[in-house]
Amino acid sequence: MTNHEHVNSPEGENRIQAELVSQIYRQMPAGLVATGVNTLILAFILRGVVSHAILITWVGVTLVLASWRYILLVRYRRSKPKPNEVHRWSRWFILGLGSSGVLWGAAGIFLFPVDSIPHQVFITFVLAGMVAGSVGTFSALKHAVYAFAVPALTPITIRCLLLGDDMHLAMSAMIALFALLMFVTARNIGGKNREWAQIREYLAELVYERTAELADANEQLQLEVGERKQTGQALERSKKEWEATFDAISNWVSLIDPQGVILKTNRAGKRFVGVSPEEMIGRKCFNLLHGSDKPIAECPLPTMLRTGQRATAEIRMPGDT
Repeated sequence: MTNHEHVNSPEGENRIQAELVSQIYRQMPAGLVATGVNTLILAFILRGVVSHAILITWVGVTLVLASWRYILLVRYRRSKPKPNEVHRWSRWFILGLGSSGVLWGAAGIFLFPVDSIPHQVFITFVLAGMVAGSVGTFSALKHAVYAFAVPALTPITIRCLLLGDDMHLAMSAMIALFALLMFVTARNIGGKNREWAQIREYLAELVYERTAELADANEQLQLEVGERKQTGQALERSKKEWEATFDAISNWVSLIDPQGVILKTNRAGKRFVGVSPEEMIGRKCFNLLHGSDKPIAECPLPTMLRTGQRATAEIRMPGDT
């Protein structure tokens, strides 16, 4: 399976969705702080033009919902959900943000001061700011932004439209245009976030595959090293066995090169020349045996080199009788 197929597999899609959900939950504290601060500011500004009972009720419900969303955040962090478990956390998040949008939209109905245009403009400004903030904060899941923005802006848009005068009709049109721009922006940002998540998933899969390949190659290398080590140990054992057999021969046996240099000799040679095998190696046999600087006439070595055939000779050593 290729990396592209991995990314588009159900498992890959779950990991991408998990990354997007993780992003919005990481941004959630900023959204909750903005909700709390703007709620109190709006209540303070409207305290003189809106019924205190309605204002307190709206503030209380809004802060209770914010508290519930904070509890949701804490539970998400503690649960550390697996990729195949994030969909329900996504749904809970959208439900919470959508409910918050409903409450902010309610401000456009119940907190809308008909007789004070400056306060109407202020409410509109706050609602637009909250929607813009949701776009910048939660566009990793564009449906979450839609769930907040639609109920937040629709009531005040309709309220301005129903008032019917030129200014309120213009405000209604501008709010609708603003909402459209926010939706397009949320879609674009959400698309870019998904593309980046897909790229990260692709790179993660690529690293995983290359790591697995390296692990397989390393395992094969370890096997080869082990086999070579075993081969080397077998050769070493064979060498020792050969040397033991070579030294066990009671007759003097030597290996010499074409120039007569002794390459290897067994320990029996010491009885003949009185020199240890280590001292014989590297010396020429005719020099060691006969004190000559060249092969003697009876030496079979020149005959073997000339004919390429086996040759034997019986040579009396100095002191033989």
